[in-house]
Amino acid sequence: MRYDTCVCVDRPQKFKELSDKVSENGNVANEILDLEERLRQVTERSGSLEVDRVRADLAQVRAGNAALIAQIRAAQQGDE
Repeated sequence: MRYDTCVCVDRPQKFKELSDKVSENGNVANEILDLEERLRQVTERSGSLEVDRVRADLAQVRAGNAALIAQIRAAQQGDE
């Protein structure tokens, strides 16, 4: 059996390249996980901001409705 010396000499270099690629893939996978977590946090925060806005709008609508109801009642009492 004959071994090509070129293949044997390149083996450590190829192993290092493979190891580097595996490390790179691991780093990319970690970055993806970090970005997904950040996206989840931002989405959660923006969702709560929207809920806060809706609650504030609802409070304004209720206050406006109460004022209109008071005006209508006052007008009705004036007509009596």
